[in-house]
Amino acid sequence: MTLRRNVPIEAAHEVNVRPSGRRTPVIALAFIGSLWTAVALISFGTAAHLGWSANLYTLASDTFPRRAVGSIVGLGGLGGAIGGMLVAPAVGYWLDFSHGAYRPLFLRRNGVFDRPGCHSDDGAPVGTD
Repeated sequence: MTLRRNVPIEAAHEVNVRPSGRRTPVIALAFIGSLWTAVALISFGTAAHLGWSANLYTLASDTFPRRAVGSIVGLGGLGGAIGGMLVAPAVGYWLDFSHGAYRPLFLRRNGVFDRPGCHSDDGAPVGTD
């Protein structure tokens, strides 16, 4: 929608990517007592993450040459899979050690999308074919 209005690619990504990553209310889960409120917040956070990741695919196609987009997206998927492989056991060990304390995990997750490299204004060249 923003590209139809002749908005530059970088600005269009900012409009779409930043809010989906920054508005996830996962830190609030550390202080919620109601199961269904927690389910609603996790659902909202999951939907926001889906929006962020979908826009990340378009960032790759806007940033890299056409012949490299598949490789770049594949490397990103590989990195995500390796990260998941490493984080899942670590979380399991933490939950065993702490007897099921989720609060530190939710507090640690806060701001993960605000790190460098998560947005189009981080100095990556926006190129064409």
